[in-house]
Amino acid sequence: MTRSTMSSYMHPVILTVIMILLLGCSGGSPEEKLSQHFQNGEQLLKSDKYREAIIEFKNVIQLDPEHVEGHYNLALAYIGAGKLPDIRTAFQELQKVISLKPYHLEAQYKLGEFYIQSRNLDKAQKTAEFILEKYPDDLTAKILLATAYAGKEELSKAQEIMEPAVKDNPDSVKAHLLLGNIYSLQEDAVSAEKAYNEAIATNKNEELNPRLALAKFYIRQEQFDEAEKTLKEALEASPDDKQILIALADFYLSANRQEEAEKTYESIVSAEPDNERGYLMLARFYVRKDEKQKAEEVYKRGIEKATKPIGLKKMMAELLLDTQKDDEAAGYINEILQEEKQDADGLYLRGRLHLAKKDVSEAINDLKESVKLADKNHNAHYYLGLAYQSNGELKAATEEMRAALYLSPNMDDRAGLALAALLLQSRDYVPAEVEVEKVLARYPEYPGANLLAANIYFEQENVEQANAYFKKFTKLSPEDSRGWIGWGELQSQRKNFMKPL
Repeated sequence: MTRSTMSSYMHPVILTVIMILLLGCSGGSPEEKLSQHFQNGEQLLKSDKYREAIIEFKNVIQLDPEHVEGHYNLALAYIGAGKLPDIRTAFQELQKVISLKPYHLEAQYKLGEFYIQSRNLDKAQKTAEFILEKYPDDLTAKILLATAYAGKEELSKAQEIMEPAVKDNPDSVKAHLLLGNIYSLQEDAVSAEKAYNEAIATNKNEELNPRLALAKFYIRQEQFDEAEKTLKEALEASPDDKQILIALADFYLSANRQEEAEKTYESIVSAEPDNERGYLMLARFYVRKDEKQKAEEVYKRGIEKATKPIGLKKMMAELLLDTQKDDEAAGYINEILQEEKQDADGLYLRGRLHLAKKDVSEAINDLKESVKLADKNHNAHYYLGLAYQSNGELKAATEEMRAALYLSPNMDDRAGLALAALLLQSRDYVPAEVEVEKVLARYPEYPGANLLAANIYFEQENVEQANAYFKKFTKLSPEDSRGWIGWGELQSQRKNFMKPL
């Protein structure tokens, strides 16, 4: 047999073998492949491998678009993945589940939780009522309904649901806790304390929540000794529970017991050195004390030791930007975005970095994308406003400052002043006056707010008010020449050069 004859003979044989191998590797029938993908997804979900689980459950849905449990488990995987776009997709998947099977209770419960967390209380109420129409004794639905009523401050309705629910379900820790919270909101301290203690007695596994709830109740009642005692009892009962240590550290911080708070935060770090959580809390403790160098050292320690230090890298980068260490920040920002190109926090940080380096167009691009991915980040709106202002886009800058203030009213010392300055720049004097006076109502001794107010009134030719604010600014910041120059211009306008402050 010649080489050419042999070649022509072997070619179809080889093809047949390859096809058999490929078919053999394809996993059999569609039903078998679907079952295998679903089982793989379940195992990955149990192992907290959420991204891999998402792929498997997507394969399930591709094979059967109406596979109810495929959609439900895909939602769970997205919830586990935890980023904002993931949560949105999880919500959509849960809606798909109940469109296919309206009384899929676990999906309805999850949707109810989403509605509570997003303060969409009417939808939470409707979800609970829908379940209770068919299952009038469903405790989880009753808890959801009572929580919705409590959120709407309809406390008597919440109480009417939970009191019989507790009697019918005396072993439910959640029911006792919610009833305790309702009594606490009604300022019925005796009933609240009793309900929390019943939750603790019911909780045979010595879980944290009942004792934590009781401790928080004591703090609200200003019974600080009882609160500390309760937290220490919880720690003694569950010494390995890090949540108790966190609550105890936060208690010491709120009581201004700084040394004990610091030691307890260090205990959290020591108890779980491979978890970034403790490092984040300890570093934030130092930031609150304005000990930024110590915070930086803690972030570095955590980045070296934590298994997943992405949160630490983000906080470290922000701290470095805040302290004008831009080149150091750049390294961490690059690492964040190498891990995920569309990380909203990473884009926000890179936008800040571009802004610090006067690369305004790139700053705007990154900050716009960050806001698109995570529109609740008030800092991203604030810095996007600054970038627009630097680019001369005053209207867009004003909109971003308003968005920042809407999301975080307490940042009025930055965004509020920036908004007032933008309005002044746009010659919208009356709105500028309103905004700066809001800031001054909270921070009457803030030099920058007094100087800005002086300039706003100066531009409106309100000499008396302008004079008062220039006068106050020069007292607060006598070394700052801007106050004296402004006052001088004002006196020149009044033709009264010699009038003393």
